[in-house]
Amino acid sequence: MFGTGPRTRLYKTADRWICLAVQNDEQWHAVERSLGIDGFTSMDNGHAIETLSAALRVLAASEAFRLLDDAGVPCEIEDDQFAMRLFDDPQFRDAGLVTTVQQAQVGRFEQFGHMWTFSETPTRIAGPPLIVGHDTVDIMSEIGFAQGDIDSLLADGVILQSTLRQERAL
Repeated sequence: MFGTGPRTRLYKTADRWICLAVQNDEQWHAVERSLGIDGFTSMDNGHAIETLSAALRVLAASEAFRLLDDAGVPCEIEDDQFAMRLFDDPQFRDAGLVTTVQQAQVGRFEQFGHMWTFSETPTRIAGPPLIVGHDTVDIMSEIGFAQGDIDSLLADGVILQSTLRQERAL
């Protein structure tokens, strides 16, 4: 899948891919003006995708980006190394998109942090990923399994209970 429609979609350029994230009609008209496509904004979705694909296919991604970005159109050139560099970028860390946590099995490591924020509701990182089997015995007991049955399931390898414990901020 390349997107949800012509406004939010990946398009192939002459050398790479570019993603459009058009949010409103003003930006949609800016696409039309920046690429010189007459009547583009009144086309049905299928025709708009075909027309925009043809216009972008002949441009280098850097040129398409320059034209669209200069016109105020939200867009970005694909970057297959983005996720690898994300953790080394101080801007992402400062924005809370990357955080460092301690996990009982792995130790200290970095993971994605706050992917979004809300105007009035604070967000927080509740802790590291859970340990597989961390709460198995507790949950099985809570839902009514007898300890002997739990022990049998553990012995048969049907369920797992980790011996490692870690604190979680719930």
